[in-house]
Parts: sequence; structure tokens; C-alpha cells
Amino acid sequence: DTDQDGLSDGEEDNKYKTRALEPDTDGDGLTDSEELERHKTDPNVADTDGDGLGDGEEVEEHGTNPLLGDTDRDGSLDLIEVKAGTDPNNPFEYPATRYNPDIGERPAITVPPDDEKVILGGTALFKVEARNGTLSYRWIKLGEGAIGANQNVLRIDNVGHDDIGFYVVLVSNKFGTIYSKTVRLDLITKPGKPRLDIVFIDGKRITIEVTGDSLHTYEIQHSRDLKEWRPLAYNPLKTNDRGKTRLELNLSPESMHGFFRLTE
Repeated sequence: DTDQDGLSDGEEDNKYKTRALEPDTDGDGLTDSEELERHKTDPNVADTDGDGLGDGEEVEEHGTNPLLGDTDRDGSLDLIEVKAGTDPNNPFEYPATRYNPDIGERPAITVPPDDEKVILGGTALFKVEARNGTLSYRWIKLGEGAIGANQNVLRIDNVGHDDIGFYVVLVSNKFGTIYSKTVRLDLITKPGKPRLDIVFIDGKRITIEVTGDSLHTYEIQHSRDLKEWRPLAYNPLKTNDRGKTRLELNLSPESMHGFFRLTE
């Protein structure tokens, strides 16, 4: 191992075609053995993934993946993010050019996409409107990469838990590319049936707990014979943001032996 790079001269000459007299054949800042054994990069190519950053620069300076041109899969190459000052390892950061779209003849987003909330198994629709020339569209799910077709509308059918997350669209023409704002796809939690529970009785005092939709108003009614129902004087009741509320009542002995129900 003449160059002491961890590879024998024979391996370098016959197997890897690297230079046996130079520990870093491609001059990217990583030794030939580091590239082959630790990072799985090409010791003969300084920029294995072709993103404009050398393999050594990615590993030592930016902590990015030298095998993946877009480490955080946000639709922007690592080099573009480094030059723009955004974090190439954080899919929630993008080049600042997306905040200033009207530069020359670059695309300009006129109507950005909005957040979507759908039920499980439903259909989500994201739409963007833009101008300036012939445009192409690339939808990105942050952390996963490109999805969908080259259209200004992204349709996701049969939405499941794996679809939940953040999305962005890249709009391009021959002069450049801009990014939309980040939008979120989430599931609508279907509320259960409102419920009334008697949680405490002591003499004339009774504590009633109501569980239902968040920030919703309910009425508690009382009956002695299950035929005639009357609202309690403490109505109406409004649940908190977790869909719960409690009510403490002082009732007559006759009312204590009656029935309660919850209405909206």
C-alpha cells in the first residue's frame, strides 16, 4: 500500500482503477478506502451524485449524502440549497427565491395551494395557479421526493395515514424555478357519538360529565317517566377544546331518581 490509503497497490491497479501513488485519486478530500468502504462513493469521481458538491465537501462540511443529489428530498439540489443559505438536510427549508418569484421571466405563482383535511379513504386535491410562459409542475412530498404528474393539480385518492404530511410544488419555465408555500395534508377525525356520564353522586349533589365534539354546545334534559323531558336550569353547556365539560348539580330527592339525556 504505497500511498497508505488502506488499499493495496494491486487492488488499486487491477480492481478499482485508482492511483496507487495517491491516497485520494479524485481529489475530493476523501481517501480511496474511505470512499469505497465507508461512504460507498466512486473514488474516481469527485462528485458521485452529480449535485455540484464534491463528495468530501458533502461529508465533511455539510453532512449531506454524497450518493443523493437532493439529500432532504425537498426538490432542490444540495448545491442550490447551500448557495441559497438553506439547510440541505432539512426538508422544511427551501431556497429563498421562492419568496421573491417575480424575477425577470421566471414563473410567478398567482394562487398558491391550500392545506387539505379529508376523511380516511377520501380524496385530497392541491391546486396551484401560475403565469409567465410555458410552465411545468413538480409536486414534492417533503421527506419522500417527487409524486404525481406534471400538472397544476395534485390529486390523491383513497387517502391513508402514509399520505399525511407536507407538500410543495415546483413551478418551472426555461428561465427558472420557484417554490410554492408548504401545505399540509391531514385527516379529519370523525367524532364519536356525544356521551353523558354520571361520575359522582352524594346526597343531593350529582356530577355529570359530557363528552362530544370540541367547543360544541349541548343541553342536558331530565325526565321522571321517559316521556316528558325538561332542560336543566344550568343549560346550555359548552365543551372545551378536548370535547369535555363537567357540571355539578344540587337536585331534589325526586330528581335524583329520574333520568338524564344529552341533546344538541
